[in-house]
Amino acid sequence: MVDAREDEPVGRVVRRALRARLQVVERFLPRAAFQAEQDVEYVHQLRVATRRAMAVISLCQDALPRKRARWFRRKLRRMRRAAGAARNWDVMLERLTAYAAALEPHERTLVCEWAAGRRQQVQAELERLGQRFKPRRLRRKRMALLRRIRWRGSGPAPRFGRLARLALARADERFQAAAAGDLTRIDGLHQLRIRGKQLRYALEVFGAAADLSLRDRIYPLVQQLQDQLGELNDYAMACELLDAELRAPCGSQPAAVLRPFLAAQQAGLAELQSRFLIWWRSPQADELRQNLAMLAEKPPVPSCSEARQDAAYGD
Repeated sequence: MVDAREDEPVGRVVRRALRARLQVVERFLPRAAFQAEQDVEYVHQLRVATRRAMAVISLCQDALPRKRARWFRRKLRRMRRAAGAARNWDVMLERLTAYAAALEPHERTLVCEWAAGRRQQVQAELERLGQRFKPRRLRRKRMALLRRIRWRGSGPAPRFGRLARLALARADERFQAAAAGDLTRIDGLHQLRIRGKQLRYALEVFGAAADLSLRDRIYPLVQQLQDQLGELNDYAMACELLDAELRAPCGSQPAAVLRPFLAAQQAGLAELQSRFLIWWRSPQADELRQNLAMLAEKPPVPSCSEARQDAAYGD
């Protein structure tokens, strides 16, 4: 959470929030690029760090220099996609390894070597990024960006509290729109996950302007929602990757072993989807919706631009 006072200038808060998030990217990019085999969390932490940094850039565009912010947005999006691809195969490799434990030795070797090869292929992009964007270079870019933070929107610069209330209300409005969609469909749940993620990041940046007791009730419930939808998304991504591999012509994958695994992932996805829909009707979900309704009661106030906001979050 960003620690800020309601009457603080927006630029000061944005500078503090962006510095902290970009420093995490600088720390984890070389680890994810060159030490991923030591700890799979390096890739995961890079993916999360890029999302959080992009959220600040998106939510506070009118306080940032356009050209430098665009540079960071593009590079962070590339890092996020590379880390996302690697993370998807990390999850896949973990599940395949557990599944392969019950196979015959030659089948186990075949499937594990195949999955490890696919994982190594996607690591190449992370290595390229690590070579190109050394921590020292990213640090110079970050410092140049932070030095030029000032209000560029129309009218006088708002104080943090005024800007934060509308940002939170808009994040809630988008979340509620996704929640009203068809949650029996995977794409509907995916949209809810994206909007929930946006809401979570908005709370992290602007939550200090909300009622503290209300914020402290909402944030753990949003985390609980995201944990469930994140696990569901892992299953959905595994099904998508496996289906694409099995459909590829002249593929080198061990198809006879992977088809039963794909069926197991599809069954797991259906079970998680049913479990989530039950939770969505539970008292905890009701509490989340009620608290969000209270959060959205704040009056509208001027806000920073929303252009390209959705692209900042990704999958």
